[in-house]
Amino acid sequence: MSNKFANLYTEPSGIRDVMAGPWHDIRVDVIEPGAQLEFDSTSLEHSCFVIDGSAELINGDGQHFDLTAKSAFSIPSGGTATVTASEPTRILHIEMSLPH
Repeated sequence: MSNKFANLYTEPSGIRDVMAGPWHDIRVDVIEPGAQLEFDSTSLEHSCFVIDGSAELINGDGQHFDLTAKSAFSIPSGGTATVTASEPTRILHIEMSLPH
């Protein structure tokens, strides 16, 4: 039995040592009120789950989405988005490598 694991609160998390799929990283991002997290899926795809807090997401098409606890979103290949926190917000952030 392997004792490998990914630590979501360290950089890097070590996910590529544990999982065989296209994982690049997994972590918990903390966004303070008014701060932004930028997503650009040029070389990586992003999937996120809001653990707690609230924020607004604006995608590359200019659409606005309210994010609250238990919200989830993905930014597929070629997509962009900006998340702006309205209160302290924790997001489980998964990055997946795109095929070359």
